[in-house]
Order: sequence, then C-alpha cells, then structure tokens
Amino acid sequence: MRHSISHLEVLHPALSERNKTRAWFLDRLGANLEKQLGVMRFRSLAGDLDLKPKVVSRIERLAEVRCRRLAGQTAKLVADAFQDSDEEFIRAIAGDVKKLGLQEITLLPIEGVKKNEAQ
Repeated sequence: MRHSISHLEVLHPALSERNKTRAWFLDRLGANLEKQLGVMRFRSLAGDLDLKPKVVSRIERLAEVRCRRLAGQTAKLVADAFQDSDEEFIRAIAGDVKKLGLQEITLLPIEGVKKNEAQ
C-alpha cells in the first residue's frame, strides 16, 4: 500500500480524477490501519499493566468493539481503493506518467517493496 501511495504522491500534479480518488482512499486506508494497529497494541499491553482484572476485561471488550468497527471501515476502503484490476491500475498510472511528461521514471516492483516493508 505504501508503494502505491508513494507513486501517486510523485505523480500528484498529473493524476487523473480516478487516481486522485484512489490516492484519497489509500491515504484513509493507511490511517485506518494505523488506528487498528494502535488499538491492538494497547489491548495486548493492557494485561501487562498493574490494573484490576475487571478493568483489563473492560479494555479488552472496548478494544474488540473498536477493532470490529475499524475492520468494517477498512473493508469499505479496500473495496473503493482497489476496485480496478491490476492492469487497469497500471494503465491509469502509465497515462498519468505520460501526461506529466516524464522522459524516464522507475517504479519499484511491488514484490521487492513488500519484502523490504516486512523487515
């Protein structure tokens, strides 16, 4: 996802309306996933804190509700951001690169970026 956002940011001045919309959905998706990760981290740390079991149980219940809500939002954002096929997305980006007038641009392969982000 970060890979796609980076490419769209570079091309922002020449983005088509569809890719501007896609960039907005990807940005919101990234923020939503960060929120979800934060809630999950807080939930996992709650048991390590010096809190009463009743308080820990309440934190876990509230975190579960929040994660469920964020997961629903994430699913909607993914559907909107990735509704085009890979080929359609690549063609749209290629069109925006051409519109920007760049003679040469190098886009990193997604597979390599995924491996680097995991590290």
